[in-house]
Amino acid sequence: MTPTIAELRERYYYQLFRIGVFLKGLDAIVEMFAGLVILFIGPITISNVIISASQDELAEQPHSFIALHALPIAHLLSLTPQKFLAAYLLARGLIKLFLVAALLLNRRWSYPSALIVLGIFLIYEVYLFILGHSFFLLALILFDTILLALIAHEYSVSQRTTLVSS
Repeated sequence: MTPTIAELRERYYYQLFRIGVFLKGLDAIVEMFAGLVILFIGPITISNVIISASQDELAEQPHSFIALHALPIAHLLSLTPQKFLAAYLLARGLIKLFLVAALLLNRRWSYPSALIVLGIFLIYEVYLFILGHSFFLLALILFDTILLALIAHEYSVSQRTTLVSS
């Protein structure tokens, strides 16, 4: 039997959901890695490396997109206390990784939990964007907004499936 358009659309949304959650898991791993790097190397050293690399890049290409966006990150790193930043990134990464694993294992409690926690993280990202107008943050806000919509959609599908099977 040929699947209906609605069934094909649901499969498509489900695949987008899985890919988005997987990417969020990678994001969590990167955050935890960054937290460990900052903890052991220190933000000042990282900031100096970024500034040095950016200055060389800007000398060669004055309008370099990456270099122009790396300098504000370096400035932020130099102002943030090392242990707080490391703890924040490690905790945020662990929380997201835990939620990602639960979502991929289809734990029913994880859908509303992820909506709340990732929603709070999204609000904080918007706040940071208002302060700094980073292209990277704008892309992350867009991704997280789409992911939250997909999580909400999958949660509503799972709720309907539960009601139908009851």
